[in-house]
This record gives sequence, structure tokens and C-alpha cells, in this order.
Amino acid sequence: MMLDKTDPSLVDFEMDLYWVVFGGGDPLDFFNRHPKRFAMVHVKDSGGPPDNKIVDVGKGTIDFPKIFAQSDKAGSSTTSSSTTSPPIPLPRSATATGTCTL
Repeated sequence: MMLDKTDPSLVDFEMDLYWVVFGGGDPLDFFNRHPKRFAMVHVKDSGGPPDNKIVDVGKGTIDFPKIFAQSDKAGSSTTSSSTTSPPIPLPRSATATGTCTL
């Protein structure tokens, strides 16, 4: 695993909370085993089993307050979020670059 093979003083990571949970992992376990390695977390929520559909943050099953309470341990100072079906149409430039400031 890259976390074990890289120098913490030189390399940090962004954790996608949805995909960690989707894969059966626990973000807090990663924070405990690899403190201060996750400078960013990417926030998406899960509708839960059986299909784990991505839903709006706060509408699903991921316990974000519990995770964010450990942000110091994780080393996180930045969060980003995304949705696969935004509630408003995005400008063409946003869909081309994958980012948009609203």
C-alpha cells in the first residue's frame, strides 16, 4: 500500500470517504493507522446497501460528523465534495474541467 511505502514528510493523500466506505473500510481506522497523512478528504454520501447509490451529502448513511471530528488526527485541512447529478445544470465549462464555483 502506498501509505506504507512513502515518506510521511514528503507525501500526503486525499481520501475519498465514499469509496473507502463502499469498499468496506472505515475512514477512522485509516486515520488511526496513518495519522496526519490525509491532507484532503473528498465527501460523497452513500444511500447504503445493496446498491450504495451516491446521494446528496447528509442524505445517506456515512457518519460525517464522527469522521470530521477526527480531522486533526487525519491531518485534513481541506474537504471537497461532488455529486453525479447536480440539482442545477452546470455551465459547459464546469463539465469540461470537472470543477465549478457556484
